[in-house]
Amino acid sequence: MDIFTAVSLNNKIMSKNNEIDFKSISTNKLLEFREKIRNNYNTIIVGANTVKQDNPKLLNKKRNNMRIVIDKYQDLDMNLKIFNDEPERTYIIVLNDNQKYKKEIEKRGAHYIVANTNQDLIKKIHEISNGKILIEGGAKIINQFINENEIDSISLIQFPVIYPNDCLSMFEYVDKSYKLQLEKNSIIDEQFVYFKYKVDHV
Repeated sequence: MDIFTAVSLNNKIMSKNNEIDFKSISTNKLLEFREKIRNNYNTIIVGANTVKQDNPKLLNKKRNNMRIVIDKYQDLDMNLKIFNDEPERTYIIVLNDNQKYKKEIEKRGAHYIVANTNQDLIKKIHEISNGKILIEGGAKIINQFINENEIDSISLIQFPVIYPNDCLSMFEYVDKSYKLQLEKNSIIDEQFVYFKYKVDHV
């Protein structure tokens, strides 16, 4: 599994007041770059909060990937894009069975899957994806897989903004140290910096 996400100059991934958000200052060249990366993956994973806040489609340009949402509270709005644009590509993974919510999900044509443990979650993700997996957020989801030693690489796009220090950090929940090896770096559209690191599992 690989991680791909956007961060501020001081490694924050979310502004509390949304005064400056990443979406509002993204450029066409940056979005094209993101699509090139997404096209290499069979599955894109996010947490439910990311879907609630951004309402993304989570489909690559080829529109051939699966999308997985890890949904702790089981309260997603059925009007979200993931349920109305090729919903058969949407897999909602929950921690406990909720038959009412399951009926709503399946009525939309999406898939409802229960995973009781982290290992069960990882197993079912690999069964769904059948190929390369990209994790795009949020912080708890990203760090859950880092702490399970499931991450092979971490790619960051650093935006030219600084968020207050009380905002959420990308690695807020990491509980041990990791050594990284820089594989690639570049500047996109003269203002965004891209880094790709290989995770050294020791």
